[in-house]
Amino acid sequence: MLQSLSQKIFSRVIKMNYLDSQDYMDVKIHNINLIFDIIKLNKGISRTEIAKISKMSSMSITRIVTQLINENLVYQGETSKGNVGRRAVYLHINPNAFYTLTINIDINHISLAVVNLANKIILQTLIDINRNISMEEAVDTSYESYKKLIENSNIEFEQIKCITIVCAGIIDNNKGIITFSAQMKWKDINIQNYASDKFKLDVLVENDVKAAIQCEIQVNNKFKNENIVYLTIGSGVGAAVSNKGKIFRGENNSAGEIGHTIVDVDGIMCECGRKGCLNTILNINSMINSAKKYDKSINSIRDIIYNYYRKQPWAEEIVDKICKYFCIAINNIACSYNPTLIIIGGELIYKFPEFLTIAQNSIYAVEYRPFNDILNIVVESETKGRANLIGGAILAQKYVLNKIFT
Repeated sequence: MLQSLSQKIFSRVIKMNYLDSQDYMDVKIHNINLIFDIIKLNKGISRTEIAKISKMSSMSITRIVTQLINENLVYQGETSKGNVGRRAVYLHINPNAFYTLTINIDINHISLAVVNLANKIILQTLIDINRNISMEEAVDTSYESYKKLIENSNIEFEQIKCITIVCAGIIDNNKGIITFSAQMKWKDINIQNYASDKFKLDVLVENDVKAAIQCEIQVNNKFKNENIVYLTIGSGVGAAVSNKGKIFRGENNSAGEIGHTIVDVDGIMCECGRKGCLNTILNINSMINSAKKYDKSINSIRDIIYNYYRKQPWAEEIVDKICKYFCIAINNIACSYNPTLIIIGGELIYKFPEFLTIAQNSIYAVEYRPFNDILNIVVESETKGRANLIGGAILAQKYVLNKIFT
């Protein structure tokens, strides 16, 4: 009896010690990421300024900065000028300490981007693919392109530390499984394991829009304190939600799948197997297919835009329809998530930046009154339609940092 009681007490002590050490590690990693991000966002910042922003002690700042310098992630630059007191030493991110690779798989192409720690895309390539491509073919094609990309650059393979694969659909980002991607026609496939075996690197998997909102949050630090939605329109339409810097994922990471909300019960069949999804209307391919009924030479969104500004009635009709369903999407997002900010991104807005103004001035842009004073709608930051690539890199960078300091 006494022995059994002693064992239980010992077991609890061990468990408590483990939890304490785990909590300590979590706090440590959080603080390192916080300081790293502050230095990253403020090009040339002193330890004193970091302490003010982070509200951490000078001793903690000094310890973390020393660790970052020792790992060659941060370097000390110029000192402040002036004769009064000790000169401040400014800290900078070492942008080339390591690189990450983002692979964005879409229905018509695969994008590869090598990104440095300053979130700058160093190398990029685009591969046209068959929309019925299998997961294995997509990864194999990406790998061959990746090898050529690195071999023809000044970067060594050893400098690439992690890969993030971003894709439309419902993603189990913890297990690296694409649960369901209507656009790619993939279901329950473990792309993480296959890609990791192929590239011999750690691989993360994320929804493309959730990756994009990560980019916006880091590029615009003020967004960390807001409730925001990122809406993308390209080969499909999707959204991601952030509540004060934390991604809202829902039960199975499918929060934001606005493309599969039904807006026309008698509409055309969606790739998901249901009729009338928003995704069947509000996307570039649908616009091009509609345009081809009037002009078979139309092959791109730019062709439609060109004819729209030439006041071709069919082009005006297509843009008017897109405005209508865009405004429906905005209203549904506002009513569902009550954000203070909606960021519009994706290929449509990148190639047709005037679209947002056209939609907001259309007859369909009637806001629900409670949102009049709190909701702002803006175009994505100057990422030129590459927010998902940079967002994927940010996720990989954090993974590598955590691995270094764990």
